Amino acid sequence: MLNNAWPSLIWHLYDYYLVPAGGYFGTKKAQEIVHVQYDYDANSVSVINGKYEDLKSYKVAAKLLNIDAKEVASRDASIDLPADSATKAFDLSTPDNLSTTYFLNSN
Repeated sequence: MLNNAWPSLIWHLYDYYLVPAGGYFGTKKAQEIVHVQYDYDANSVSVINGKYEDLKSYKVAAKLLNIDAKEVASRDASIDLPADSATKAFDLSTPDNLSTTYFLNSN
């Protein structure tokens, strides 16, 4: 999308000069062939395998960080991913010392 919606809401992937905008980088990350994602409803981490081949012993890790960027919990697993599928890696527990606003780093 080249043009912003009026009155200059920023939602385009790149601008008139072909400079990538914020939406470009978010879309690029979301469209990875193998993508680790957080499920808000189930409070779990899942892995999407967009390849047409099985992946064995895929390592998945997640870290919960407080608003001050201090790690309060972490979890990792090694899972097998069937071809072209979504696989739940693990559930995340909510620690008592987690701030109201927090971050999840997963890979």
